[in-house]
Amino acid sequence: ADAFVGADACSATKYRIRGRPIVEFPVDEVTFLLAAGEGPLAGAMQETVDKDLMTPSSRTPRAMGTPVAVQTATIYYAYHEITVLIPKYGRHLQYYGRFIDDATGAWNDLDDPEAFDRFCEDVNDFGILRWEVEERCNQIDFLDLTIWINKENRIMTKTFRKPQNIYQYIPKQSAHPPGVGRAIIFGCMRRYRLQNSLRKDYLEQINLLYTHMKARGWPHHLLAEWIMKSADKLEHDLSLPLQAEPGKGKESELTSNRRTFVHLQYHPHGLSRTQVRAAFDETCDNFRGTDAEIDQLTVAFSRPRNIRDELISARLHQVEGQEASTFRPNIP
Repeated sequence: ADAFVGADACSATKYRIRGRPIVEFPVDEVTFLLAAGEGPLAGAMQETVDKDLMTPSSRTPRAMGTPVAVQTATIYYAYHEITVLIPKYGRHLQYYGRFIDDATGAWNDLDDPEAFDRFCEDVNDFGILRWEVEERCNQIDFLDLTIWINKENRIMTKTFRKPQNIYQYIPKQSAHPPGVGRAIIFGCMRRYRLQNSLRKDYLEQINLLYTHMKARGWPHHLLAEWIMKSADKLEHDLSLPLQAEPGKGKESELTSNRRTFVHLQYHPHGLSRTQVRAAFDETCDNFRGTDAEIDQLTVAFSRPRNIRDELISARLHQVEGQEASTFRPNIP
């Protein structure tokens, strides 16, 4: 469903699709994919086009939930956005964003109060796709955000939670590496920190996270420790300028040959990182004094395959000689 915020006081921004400026969106590639007739991605795209135009197709169906279905749907409607909606209504759309089949925007009537009605008609004038467009308002729930315009005409946000969410975080008894619980806390808190304009909303989300994690069996002392350390790290990290430290860029990391990784499959009763590191130091001592000397050892755990991996495959079958990249046009 589309939801639009009446935002006469909002400052204009570049029109964006999935976070990318519309002026940079590869229109030629979208057009090519819609017209393509070969390759796995083209086959999925063609199936969508065939269903929409009600014409027979001999291609393998790509139902939602199968590989590239989401990408297909996103690119399919992006063509209509790029060629019709943005050119016709760009001056009214101070912001426009879409994630698959959910879209939102900031609209300004300017000198044309009937423009929004025409926009709603054009939104649904594309194949057999039909959108439910909500009335314009000053507050909406969009994906995991509540967005509203306050009395000072500032756009504010806070985390939105669906009432039916049952919060099935990984339980303490699960056979996951010990760092997973800590990563859940930090990842959620970072998202809350970025989503909530008001500090009271941020703190409320942390309290809810603690309650839900504790209900999944995680002990109080671990949760309290992780929350405090995550809060300190976030206050430090988010206050830094967005620039890489000298010598810490990707280029220096990729060219380093003095770092070694030890990959192990994790087991709750297996060796810990500390034990592996101690055994390495005792037997190898970082190969000091030799050509193989290293500066850093990293012990990396991977999880074993589970039932979900066996039952649900997300890998796209590639026909030799017909890979998607084979049919991509040479676009600068």
